[in-house]
Amino acid sequence: MSASLSHLTQEQHDAVTSPAKLLCIVAGPGSGKTTVLTHRIAYMMDNGDVPGRNFAVITFTNAAAEQLKSRLAALSSSDIPWVGTFHSFAMSILRRFYETINKPLPRLMTSRFRLIEKAATSISSLKELKENEIKWNSTISNTVREIEVAKSKGVRWYAFEQWRSTQPETAAIPISTLSQIYKNYEDLKASEGKIDFDDLIFEAFDLLAERNDFAATIRWYYRSLFVDEYQDVNKPQVDLIRALLTEGHRLTVVGDPKQSIYTWNGASPNFINHFEYDFPGAQFLQLTNNFRSTPEIVNVANKIADSFSKDVQGRFKPHIISNRESWVIPRFNEFENAVDEAETIATEIARFISHGERPDEIAIIARINSLLPLYAGSLSKAGVNHQIIGSENISSSPVVKAAVNRITATVGLRGSLPDALSEIDKITESIEGSANEGDSYNQLALEFVRSFINESIRSGFKGDFGSLISYFKVRTTEFQLMKKAGVTLITAHKSKGLEWDRVYVVGVEQGLIPHAKSTSAESFEEERRLLYVAVTRARSELSISYAKRRGNSDQLRYASDFLIGLEPHLKEGLHKRLSPEEAAAEIRRSRDLLNGSTPTASDPERALLILETWKREITPSIGVRSLRLTDALLELVAKALPLSVHELKLLDGGGDLAPEIAREMVKICRRIRLMEGRGNNHLG
Repeated sequence: MSASLSHLTQEQHDAVTSPAKLLCIVAGPGSGKTTVLTHRIAYMMDNGDVPGRNFAVITFTNAAAEQLKSRLAALSSSDIPWVGTFHSFAMSILRRFYETINKPLPRLMTSRFRLIEKAATSISSLKELKENEIKWNSTISNTVREIEVAKSKGVRWYAFEQWRSTQPETAAIPISTLSQIYKNYEDLKASEGKIDFDDLIFEAFDLLAERNDFAATIRWYYRSLFVDEYQDVNKPQVDLIRALLTEGHRLTVVGDPKQSIYTWNGASPNFINHFEYDFPGAQFLQLTNNFRSTPEIVNVANKIADSFSKDVQGRFKPHIISNRESWVIPRFNEFENAVDEAETIATEIARFISHGERPDEIAIIARINSLLPLYAGSLSKAGVNHQIIGSENISSSPVVKAAVNRITATVGLRGSLPDALSEIDKITESIEGSANEGDSYNQLALEFVRSFINESIRSGFKGDFGSLISYFKVRTTEFQLMKKAGVTLITAHKSKGLEWDRVYVVGVEQGLIPHAKSTSAESFEEERRLLYVAVTRARSELSISYAKRRGNSDQLRYASDFLIGLEPHLKEGLHKRLSPEEAAAEIRRSRDLLNGSTPTASDPERALLILETWKREITPSIGVRSLRLTDALLELVAKALPLSVHELKLLDGGGDLAPEIAREMVKICRRIRLMEGRGNNHLG
C-alpha cells in the first residue's frame, strides 16, 4: 500500500488523487512539489491498472532523478518506475531500437566544439579569422551556441537559414555561413558515427514518428508518464512526449511558469500556460501554500509576481501563501561601492557563523558569475569557508584558455598582475567587436577572469601571473571539495531548486538585473522571473543590496527598477529582529499594502517643493541648460510622480533629460510616494 496521505494539505491531496488522465500541476516555490509528485506516482502505482514498471518519470538533472528514486522506494511496495533525465530517456529508446536491428548505437559526443571547429575550417571566408586565436575561438564558441539555440527550438540544419533570418539578434558572422557550418557539422557527425545530446531527442522522436511497429512497442511499455520542472521543457522535448502518448495514456507534469528562466534553451512559460493546446482535455490544479519561506519573504515574492505579464501569470492565482510563522522583515541596503557591499556582507556572515549559524545554510546570489570572485575574496579575508558553484565550467572555457595563452605570450608567466589585467581588457575589446549580442557567455567568462585578477590585486596577492593561474586552479578544486562545508556563492540561474536559511541577493542594479543585454520584451520578462527565483530561495532571512559603483568605473549605478513597489516590504539598514508584537503588526501592514487597502494621499505642492530644492542643489555642478528641468516639467512630475524612466519620458519634456538626471528624478519620486503612502499603487 502507498504511504498515508493524511499529512498532505487539501490542495496537495487533490493533486495526488486526481483522476485526470492529463494533469498539469502548477506548483509555486516551496509548495511541496516533489512531495506531491512522488505521492501521486506511488498512489497511481498502487491504485491503478498500470504496473510501476510501465511508468516513466522524466527530470532535468540526475540529482533530481536520484532524489525521486529514493523517495519512491520509501513510499511504495510496487516496482520502481523508470526515472531519469530527458536525454537518458531518449537514449534508452534509441538503445532498444538499435538492439532490435543488431547495430551499434552511435557514439555520444560530450562536446561540440572540436567538430564544429572542423566544420568551419573548410569555409574560405573564415580564413582570416583563424589567424587570430582569440577571435577564432570566440567565433567557434558563438557558432556552437547558435547551433545549440537552433536545436533547442527544434530547428534542423535545412531550416536554419530561414529561421535565423527571422531572429532579432545580430549574428557574429553571416547567417549563410552559419547555415553552412551547421550542415557541415551534421555531415561530419554522420560520417564519424556520432550524435550530440540534442540528437538524442531528435532521433528518438524520428523513430516514434517513422517506425510504427517499434513506436507501438515503446508506447505500450510507457503508459504513464510524469515530467518534473515542466516550465523548463523546450519544443523538441514536448514533441517527444506528444509522440509517446496515445488514447488511454496518462501524463502528469509539475512546474511553475513564474520560475521559467531558461528561454536561452528554448523553454517558455507558455508550455504550462497553454498545456491543453498540446494535450487537449488536460486539467489544471495549483499548489499555492509555501512551506519554505516566512510571510515577510513571501510578501516580497508576491509583489514581484504582481508585475509579471499576463502571459506568465496565465489563468493561475498570482500569489503564494506562507505557512510559516512571522519572522524578520527582509532588508534592502545601498552601498557606496561594490567593495563595501562585499566586505560588509562577509563581516556580517562571519559574525553569524561565530554565533552558531551553519555556513552551508547561507548563500550569496548574483545575476552573473563575474560578480562572485569579489564576494569570495571578502569571505576569504573574513576567514569564512565558501564555494563558487559553476566556476569550474568557466575555467575550462576555450575562450578563457585562449586568453590565458595570449596573456602568457604577451606578459609572460612572470608578468605582473596589472599588466595581465590590461591585456585581458584588450582581449575583451577585440571580442566585443565581433561577438553575437545574443550570446554573452564569452564576455561573461572573460569578465569572471578579469574580476578574479582584479580582486587578487586589491587583496594584496603576492605573486606573478603564473602563480595566479596556479592559484585559480587550486581555488576551483577547493570550490568542488567544499560544497558541503561553506557559504555558497551562486548565480540566480543555478540557484533554482535550492534553498538556504539566509540569502543575500547582491548587485540588484540596473544593467545587471535586468541585464543590459536583455533588450527584448521576452528577455526582460525573464529577468523579472530571475529575481523572483532568487528571492524565493530564502527560508528565514533575506537581504537585497546594490552598489552605486562597481569595479574600476566611476559611473554611478542605480538600484534595479524591479525594486519599485517593494519598499513597503523591505527594511533599510542593519538587521533588526522584531518582537512578536512588532512582527504581527508589520505583517498586517504588509498584507494591507499587498491588498491595496492603504489610503492614498496626494500633495503636489509638497512634491514640487522637494523637486525644486533638488534642482537648486544640482544646478551649480551641472548648469541650467544641461539640466533641461523646466518649471512646467517639474509641475508635471510633481503631479504624476513617475516610478520609472519610461513613465517620466511620457511626460512633456521628460524625454529631453540626460539619463543620469532622469534616473535621479525617478528615485526622488519614489521616495515622495513612500512618504505619502502611495508606494503600493504601482510596480514597475
